[in-house]
Amino acid sequence: MEIQSITPINYGAKLLKKPKISKIYKNGNVNTEKVSFMEYSPSRKEADVLDEAVRYWYEDKFGGDIAFDALLIADGKRNPKKNKVYILSTQTSNFDSLNPDKILGMAHVQTIGKKTVFINHLQTNPNLLPTPFGKKKDFEYKNIGKAIVKAIQQINSNRSVILESIYSAIGFYEKLDFEMIDPKYYRMKWKKKHV
Repeated sequence: MEIQSITPINYGAKLLKKPKISKIYKNGNVNTEKVSFMEYSPSRKEADVLDEAVRYWYEDKFGGDIAFDALLIADGKRNPKKNKVYILSTQTSNFDSLNPDKILGMAHVQTIGKKTVFINHLQTNPNLLPTPFGKKKDFEYKNIGKAIVKAIQQINSNRSVILESIYSAIGFYEKLDFEMIDPKYYRMKWKKKHV
C-alpha cells in the first residue's frame, strides 16, 4: 500500500495516513476510529507542545527523548532531512496548532545512508493504553504502537528498518515482522513483506 501526502498541516506537519485503531469503552463497546499519522517538521513552538504533552504521560519511557529530539531538530542541531518525528493523533481537523491532549503516540526515526532507517524511539501515550490488574478507564485505545510501526514500514518499504527494542517489547516487534539480528542490544530488523 502506498502512502500519499494527503494534506499539508499549518504547523509544519504533513498528513501521511489515516490509520484506524480501536477505542474500547468501559462498558465493553469497541469503536474503530480514524486517526492522523503525520510527519512533523517541528518549530520551536511545536517542539514545546510535544514536551508539554509528554509531561503528563505517566510511566513514559521515551516520550521525553522524542520531544528533546524534536527540539534539537527545531534548533538546527539535528539534520531535519535525516531525522523525522512522526505523530499519531486523534486531531483530524483544525490544524492551526498541534493539540497536546490528542497525541496518541510518536516516534523519532533517523535515516542512515540511503537504504536504512533506524527507529530511535517510539512511545505511545501510556495513559490511553489498557491498564494492568483489570482497572477500567472510561476508554482505552488499542493498536497505537502497531499503527505507528506499520506506517513507518509503509513509508520506508524500499529501505531496511532497524531498531533496538527493550526486552518487554520484543514479542510486539516480532508480530510486526521484525527479527532479532543482535541479541546483545536487542537489535531487530524488519523482514520485509508486502505492506
